[in-house]
Amino acid sequence: MGSPIRRKLLLTSLLLILVALGSADILLNRYTAARELERAQHELESQTRLLLPTLATTDSSTLADWTRRVAGESRSRVTLIDRNGVVMADSQYDFAAMDNHGGRPEVRQALAGQTGIAVRHSATLDVDLCYLAVPASLPGKPGVVLRLAVPLSQIHVAMVEIRWLILQASAIAMMAAA
Repeated sequence: MGSPIRRKLLLTSLLLILVALGSADILLNRYTAARELERAQHELESQTRLLLPTLATTDSSTLADWTRRVAGESRSRVTLIDRNGVVMADSQYDFAAMDNHGGRPEVRQALAGQTGIAVRHSATLDVDLCYLAVPASLPGKPGVVLRLAVPLSQIHVAMVEIRWLILQASAIAMMAAA
């Protein structure tokens, strides 16, 4: 490795490998995060389609039990919110102690008759969640919002896996360059 031209070629090839793999890291992490988020949203949409008919026949006095049972089946957090933003039931927290949810973006969209989607940190559970809210109704009580949420931990796991693969590829490429 005494030749200056060999050193320059080695440094140049190592730099190119770092730039290429760094770019791949950024692009693959963005792609993976977007794919996992989209997968979570599709899963939540499927779950809400299955839950809406059973919610429409559920008695208002059993909402807390219904949210806990459904949360166990769907592996998601389930919240019911009335048209004024007051939480009627929640599967993971005491709904009586919860703030008004009328200002949450996904709830506002659902109250406007659309499917609402939001990704943010839950102050209640201290975890990042993907929320999906849809318009729903209870017997004799229209204008209710059914909101489901799942933690984004799977996105973080997928990103760690991608970074590990890129690190392994980097090590192999560095050895080949040397």
